[in-house]
Amino acid sequence: MDYKTAAKEILHDVGGSKNVSGLTNCATRLRFTLVDDSKIDLAKIKQISGVIDAIKSGAQYQIIVGTNVEHFKKELDKLLAAKPQTTKENKKKSDATWVDRLFDVISGIFTPIIPMLVAAGMLKALLVLLNFANILTIKSPTYVFLSFVSDAGFYFLPVFVAISTAMKLKTNMFIAGMVGAALIHPTFTGMVAQKTAISLFGLSVPLVSYSSSVIPSILAVWFMSYVEKFADKVSPKAVKFLLKPLLTVLIVIPLTFFIFGPIGSYIGNFLAAIFNFLNSHIPWLVPTLMGGLFPLLVMTGMHWSFAPLVVQSYATYHYEAIMGPGSFVSNICQGAASLAVALKSKDSKMKQISSSAGITALLGITEPALFGVTLKVKNVLYCVMTGGAVGGLYAGLQGVVRYTPGTPGLASFAVFIGKNPMNVVNALISVAIGFVVTFILTWIFADFEASATTK
Repeated sequence: MDYKTAAKEILHDVGGSKNVSGLTNCATRLRFTLVDDSKIDLAKIKQISGVIDAIKSGAQYQIIVGTNVEHFKKELDKLLAAKPQTTKENKKKSDATWVDRLFDVISGIFTPIIPMLVAAGMLKALLVLLNFANILTIKSPTYVFLSFVSDAGFYFLPVFVAISTAMKLKTNMFIAGMVGAALIHPTFTGMVAQKTAISLFGLSVPLVSYSSSVIPSILAVWFMSYVEKFADKVSPKAVKFLLKPLLTVLIVIPLTFFIFGPIGSYIGNFLAAIFNFLNSHIPWLVPTLMGGLFPLLVMTGMHWSFAPLVVQSYATYHYEAIMGPGSFVSNICQGAASLAVALKSKDSKMKQISSSAGITALLGITEPALFGVTLKVKNVLYCVMTGGAVGGLYAGLQGVVRYTPGTPGLASFAVFIGKNPMNVVNALISVAIGFVVTFILTWIFADFEASATTK
């Protein structure tokens, strides 16, 4: 695969380097934010070698390239780094609504920190497995060491979220990191634990614990993005290097501890309370809906809207049942549908695409299956959604939870291993149910002739 040539073609068809105001990636997609939406040619992009599909989702244009996404991103970064700098900032011409922009910001904040959360989570799962196999005891030095290393990823979330928010909002990442670090400084956390009164400028500072929190950092850095511009404007050129960061810190940090931190903490607790209510009273509802609707959420990028709730659940309860169980079943159902198409189709090209996409989906990467098979063969999407809902219902009734973040697929089933030994068993039963239901429905109802006439 010639990634360099493909990257040049992609950049040309999105309107050139000057039309790119932002570029990130997830596991399988390049996510472009453009200056002028009218300059992109999605039809041409879809014809580029290596591109599976290209769609608009909210304020972003997403180019699905599969698991080789990092190679594409690397070449695109080289091309974008060489683009000429302009003195005037281009005004974005977009029809994106405030909801689109909100989803764009949320995905931009959480996409960079997902690998860190996955690493921390999978390390926790590995420790559970090693302890279960009597290879390590919880009191062994190796277990203790690796345990606090895995905990660090969650405990220091305020710092990581502050930095990723600053990246997205294009403000100083290191001052943002300082704001996040201040929230969990040992002196302050000790005062909170001991309920020791502390004041600033004669005003009592609310004693709130911010370890593993998410929203306080986001609100603080959002405020900081405006304060930094103000500090830049009022600071004389001769002392701007010294005065601008000082003013930023002196304004942002006090207001963070007095206003944005407590508000963010209350919001986080409210979200956690919603999850706790659903999990206690109607535990089957969310996994069922997520199992059935997850393909639509992935298509539109709306699954990112659940990121704050999911991360907050991990921080509060050390597990989540919002996305994990339902998305696990849904991804396996994508694999089941693709494999059924591979066996039933008489088209050699479709057999090759669907068999490859099916295996990839079972491992947790569903975009090749979703855009290459599910949406192209009539009725298959409905089969996937039905199987996902049925499997999700079982997971919900059994109280399946995901203990750590990870790609929802068989390759990372260990994220369901935790205190309850039956949790992972029920998770695997739920995906087995979803697989069987989806495979049978696809075999019966997939309409290849109708699909062929609509190509």
